Amino acid sequence: MLDKYIEHLLNDLRICANQAREQSVLYKVGEQGYHESVPVVSLSEYFDMQTDALPPVEQMSRVQIRAIVLHLMLLLHTINVYPQFPTGFPFSKRYTLLRQLWAMPLLLRFDEKQPIDFCSMDTTGCPYGSEFCYCANSKYGAEDF
Repeated sequence: MLDKYIEHLLNDLRICANQAREQSVLYKVGEQGYHESVPVVSLSEYFDMQTDALPPVEQMSRVQIRAIVLHLMLLLHTINVYPQFPTGFPFSKRYTLLRQLWAMPLLLRFDEKQPIDFCSMDTTGCPYGSEFCYCANSKYGAEDF
């Protein structure tokens, strides 16, 4: 049953990406700067898809998680949002962070890339974990970030 749901979700994400491409054009105003109505909204609100529509990671297979992460990344790239992950970071953990990002308010600035780094620069609570925390593994240490 979840297979059919994932299929439907992936299709919805493709539709959202197409609509986002069209919608982002409305906010571009050229060299004058940004239109006054550049939204500060959660991704959930902007795409009209509740966070609960993204299944909990433990209910999906690795293949399903990977497919959804790739679709979410493509969708986010259509609105110039670029989540950053360490090399080799597992897709299940990427999915968990993207699911959290889905509910967070963002200023959607369509004319420039918005990198999203989940690192809090706190090595004790790093969302990347000790294995992937780049500030903990840096030759400079977390205090230099």
